[in-house]
Amino acid sequence: ESRAETPVRLTVFGPASNPAITIGANRYEVDCDVPAGSRLVIDGAASPKTVTLIDAYGGTSNRLKDAKLGTGVDSGTYCFQQLPSGDMQVSSNGGFEFDVTQCEMRGEPPWN
Repeated sequence: ESRAETPVRLTVFGPASNPAITIGANRYEVDCDVPAGSRLVIDGAASPKTVTLIDAYGGTSNRLKDAKLGTGVDSGTYCFQQLPSGDMQVSSNGGFEFDVTQCEMRGEPPWN
C-alpha cells in the first residue's frame, strides 16, 4: 500500500513477448521481446525516465521507443505512471516473472 503517489520501477525477466503489467487502472506495456536470461527495466524514478533491455551478458539497449506512452499521465496506458495511494491489484499478460519496486522520493522545500 502506498500513502502518496510514487514513481515505480518494473523489471520483467525473460522470456517475455510484448510484456504488459497492469497496476490499478494503468497498463505498463513495452512492445519488444525479452529473451531468456535477459531483463527489461522500466524506470519511472530515473531522470530522465528509461526503458532498458539488459541481456544475459550485461549489454544494454534503449527500448524507450517501444514503450506505450498513451496520451501521457493518467491516460491508462502510460508506461511511467506513478503509483496512486492505496491498495492496488497487479496482473500481467503472460507467464513471465516480474518485480514491482515502489520508489520513495526524498526532497525538501526550496529555500526562498
